[in-house]
Amino acid sequence: MAFIADYVALHDCTQMTQKGQPNSIEPLVRYLKRGHPLTPLLRSWLVELLEEQAIGEFHLEYKRRPGHRKSSEGNLVDQLTYARFLELDGKRITRKLYDACWHVLASNPKHTNEMSLTIGNHLTHEQTYDIVGAEFKRASSTVKKVVLKRKKACAF
Repeated sequence: MAFIADYVALHDCTQMTQKGQPNSIEPLVRYLKRGHPLTPLLRSWLVELLEEQAIGEFHLEYKRRPGHRKSSEGNLVDQLTYARFLELDGKRITRKLYDACWHVLASNPKHTNEMSLTIGNHLTHEQTYDIVGAEFKRASSTVKKVVLKRKKACAF
């Protein structure tokens, strides 16, 4: 049974666009990310789009992105890095957290810059980037890129 929302998502993908702008599959992606089911109507439409000899006006191409692909291990590390950032960011600094952070920072010479942690204050983004970077043996700038990339991906 098709939902009215299915037809709306399909319409949003196939409607006329302004001159020079391509159609986009993004409305369907957002629809599915929101937890709507992949109904038989949507499934058959996607299969039609992906078939080699597409019948309708539109077709999708499946091709590899240019550049270096990340390994699944790298994706897992990014996911864990982001989760740890979310866990620590803005957290109130207790004596236990203070000691744990300084232990991690002291054991990683790349992250022993002039950071001041004050018990009772909350961790700033920059402090959290440094701490998570030291925990995962990554540069703070790398942690920041991972966090921003994940936040951008979650915004859809």
